[in-house]
Amino acid sequence: MNVLETNSLVAGYGARTVLRGIDLAIAEGELVAVIGPNGSGKSTLVKCLSGFMKPREGEVLFRGRVIGSISGRELARELSVVQQLVPDAPAFRVRDFVRMGRYPHRGLFEAETAADRDAVARAAEMTGTVSLMDARLTELSGGERQLVYLARALAQSSRAVVLDEPVSHLDIAHAVRVMDVLREMHRGGATVVAVLHDINLASEYA
Repeated sequence: MNVLETNSLVAGYGARTVLRGIDLAIAEGELVAVIGPNGSGKSTLVKCLSGFMKPREGEVLFRGRVIGSISGRELARELSVVQQLVPDAPAFRVRDFVRMGRYPHRGLFEAETAADRDAVARAAEMTGTVSLMDARLTELSGGERQLVYLARALAQSSRAVVLDEPVSHLDIAHAVRVMDVLREMHRGGATVVAVLHDINLASEYA
């Protein structure tokens, strides 16, 4: 089954159309890189694939269902999204920030469960952020923060993840670390879609 699919997708902003007639199928367990020049619509595609943006025409399907018909909470249990790294970071402790990824799996007033704690521990281990758990996001480098954002996404859902330029503005060491985590997820059966600017990384990993 295709995890994500678009049929005749048209999307844009105001009077400007960015995507026209996009047909795309991403199968279970694929690691796909989306590459292209600035302004070509990569981030717009990510917004549509993650349900953040409603297409003007056509449809986006998640596991065969129109993505707009799936509640945000239900979708978040299956699909996690990592947005572009921004300069400002909230002053959360890393542990609490990663735990936020588990909210879709609990009721509003339900306490943290053993499954939640295990998911957070696995995400921290996989991303190499165990030693950062007691730090604040504001104390981290850009590369460390990106790994923490990835850890939160992993804690949320390790089955499917969409990432918008996860290695932009990172030094090569952190970029490779992030891509290694994505490849490890892929080898574990996850479906990964990542917007990348670096063609060398795309060809190496995707």
